[in-house]
Amino acid sequence: VWQPRHDLTSKLMYGKAFRAPTFVELYTINSVVRLGNPNLKPEVTNTWELAFDYRATQHLHLAANLFRYDINDKIDYVPNPDGKAIIAQNVGHWKGEGFELEARWKMSTKSNLLANYSYVKASDENNGSDIGFYPQHSAYLRTDWLLIPNWYLDLQAKWIADRQRAFGDPRPAIADYTTVDLTLRYKDIRDGRTNMAFGVRNLFNVDAREPSLGPDSRGMINLPEDLPLAKRSLFLELRYRL
Repeated sequence: VWQPRHDLTSKLMYGKAFRAPTFVELYTINSVVRLGNPNLKPEVTNTWELAFDYRATQHLHLAANLFRYDINDKIDYVPNPDGKAIIAQNVGHWKGEGFELEARWKMSTKSNLLANYSYVKASDENNGSDIGFYPQHSAYLRTDWLLIPNWYLDLQAKWIADRQRAFGDPRPAIADYTTVDLTLRYKDIRDGRTNMAFGVRNLFNVDAREPSLGPDSRGMINLPEDLPLAKRSLFLELRYRL
């Protein structure tokens, strides 16, 4: 950690982690499709990060983070030499890199703004393809307004874009989406006992979907239309602390 100025802090971070093989990956012997492998080694991940935190003014806070990760000995299923099933092996090698940006701005005594954006690119080094499923671009925006004493209006929007399919999945890329939520909230600041909220999630009723798995060992896609997120919905929340 290095603080070159009173309003700027920088951090250089390194981390190493592992994922041990699961019981199924190690010891499955009765499946006619996937077999375990008792000789598996843990997956190992190395990460590097460079982060900056800048307090531009008393009311404006900015942050940036650059990152890179490297996953070795990733466990995947590959054809067994006997040709009758696939077997777990330490054959995968994934790499990813990207950055994150964030801003927090106290616009006035009655309003705040939070915004962040991230970009990431990850690939399977064995075949040079995108690993799929994740969004390359994502952003979040939230504003909080004090309308009258104890009553707040919160507006938040989330943008997800550029999600590729995993290698071997013939379907087109998943559609981008933007969802907006609106919440009216009551906070009893004086005694802190009573809170109430009413809101609308997915205000514009966007058809948002998350990716499903691609073809299985038989070439079947069990959820070809992906996983639909909730449509427009209303919610009411009441909270009282004794």
